[in-house]
Amino acid sequence: MPSSVYLTRGIALVCATLLIALPALSQPGGSGALVKPAAETLFEEGRVLMQQQRYAEACTKFEASQGLDPGIGTILHLADCYEKLGRTASAWATFKEAASLARLRAQEERERIALTRASALEQRLSRLTVRVPEAHRVQGLEIRLEGNAIPTASWNSPIPVDPGTVRLQALAPGRLTWNGTAQVAPETPDTAVEVPLLEVSDEAAGAGSAEAGAGASLSAGGDIAHPGSTQRMVGWIVGGTGVLGLAIGTFLGVQASSKNDESLDHCPADPGLCTAEGVALRDDAKSYATGSTIAFAAGGVLIGTGLVLVLTAPKQRSARAASRFNVALDLQRGHGGLRLGGAF
Repeated sequence: MPSSVYLTRGIALVCATLLIALPALSQPGGSGALVKPAAETLFEEGRVLMQQQRYAEACTKFEASQGLDPGIGTILHLADCYEKLGRTASAWATFKEAASLARLRAQEERERIALTRASALEQRLSRLTVRVPEAHRVQGLEIRLEGNAIPTASWNSPIPVDPGTVRLQALAPGRLTWNGTAQVAPETPDTAVEVPLLEVSDEAAGAGSAEAGAGASLSAGGDIAHPGSTQRMVGWIVGGTGVLGLAIGTFLGVQASSKNDESLDHCPADPGLCTAEGVALRDDAKSYATGSTIAFAAGGVLIGTGLVLVLTAPKQRSARAASRFNVALDLQRGHGGLRLGGAF
């Protein structure tokens, strides 16, 4: 994968983190105080549904609770729920996960329970073998099981799956996507399905002809596509996000100052004698100040990154004459300078 793709993805991750984290920082205390009660409520609802044998609904509750506040107790209940629902592979994998987590937390009794349940399930697992002949392994082939990519090392090997109808998909660049299903019976040691050779798509065939024509046109002196436009666009977006970060930092700084000023009415000269309201206002001011500092730091980094991307984006080149533009910094004893050069 080109390095520019990794760069773009990394920048997008930074931007997303900034935009998601700053609103939470602007609210003193954040939403953490709500997470545990919500997770506990979902867990208790799941237990009630289990007692009513409404296993599908119970599993959904346990999954949501685990997503909010992961815990060994919740994951053990989830594994038990999967087993009662007949999802033996999911139950087995979840019990194994619970055992690993219990081992890390030195909870020996829970580790023993999880391992015992996983071992009992292992004898009942249904398995699916996805056969991919060498002749069918076209370039870029990806095979998915229930939407999840199957590692190449697992092709032609039995994979534990939940009984029932299993969805498969095979796709590759320039090929028609194949969608298939397999019926896996409970406690079946091996069900096999073979992935066919993917057909070449009409678009890929047409693109091959167009490529040949484009090559002839370029040899006659056509223009080469601009290689730096995407990088410049990303640079402007990143820089704009940095400006937004500075604006948010300014807003949070004003809020911090305001909360601190309000606390003075409830705090005498000795900070240890503040009223409860004064202490709360000072805590709010500290939270806003922290958010402001992070916003300013992130905004500055993003603006600098955006400028670098814009300034270093490759210039347009032509097949007739490729322009070269060089920038060099001369650092010599006694003086320094910036040297620009080019060939057009």
